[in-house]
Amino acid sequence: FVRGLIDSNDLPLNVSREILQDNKVTRSLRNACTKRVLTMLERMAKNDEEIYHSFWKEFGLVMKEGPAEDFANKEKVA
Repeated sequence: FVRGLIDSNDLPLNVSREILQDNKVTRSLRNACTKRVLTMLERMAKNDEEIYHSFWKEFGLVMKEGPAEDFANKEKVA
C-alpha cells in the first residue's frame, strides 16, 4: 500500500537482493520509511477517522502482521 522512489548515492550500483538486505544504508532507509509511515497513520487516525477506518478495512490484516515481523516498532504497530 506504500509506493515510492528513494534516490540515494550511498547505495551500490551493482546490487542483488542479498546485498540490499545486508546493506547498512538500506536498513537505515527502511527504518526511516517505517517511522514516517507509522507517524502518518497515527496522524490519520487522530485527524481523519473516516479515511483511517477505510484504510484499516482494506489493509488491517496486513498491518496485524507487523508486530510479528518488526520487533523494533512492535508497540507502534500494535
